[in-house]
Amino acid sequence: MIIIIFAYLMFIFLSFKVTIFRGTTKLESRLLPEGSDITIGEMSFSPERIVYYISLSKQIKEDELDKNLHVEYVSKGIFDTVPLAIQVYLNQGQNKKLVAELLEQRFDLPALDSLLGENKISKEQYEYIKKYKFKHPSTKNLLLFEVKKRLKETNFNNYIN
Repeated sequence: MIIIIFAYLMFIFLSFKVTIFRGTTKLESRLLPEGSDITIGEMSFSPERIVYYISLSKQIKEDELDKNLHVEYVSKGIFDTVPLAIQVYLNQGQNKKLVAELLEQRFDLPALDSLLGENKISKEQYEYIKKYKFKHPSTKNLLLFEVKKRLKETNFNNYIN
């Protein structure tokens, strides 16, 4: 009976990706070398690597962007540890339109590249931190911020022309 309960709890944790350990700040501080002036949450990625799928010919109000954009991780399967991509959608009534995407393969972290170039981290640490940062909540927030900024610039340029 205990084994069945344990198996059920593990299934729930793995299926819904429930966080068991919440000591992320301690974990994150151990990932980067001592004396690093950046944290994983503050680390930015290269926004040039974002792929945009729409062209905005009509004006979208700024408050509509704030309300109707949402971000989703895309994985092959339930038990994948690293998602394939992060996608940004624009809700338009019942429809949702793919606006932008950041693929895990195209995910670049200039600060992490510098640490690798200075031999402060190994290639294995580099890959682990890169995957960790890709799944980090700050990455979703930064992606959403970059996409909103780009869409607002596009709307502004369309308005001028």
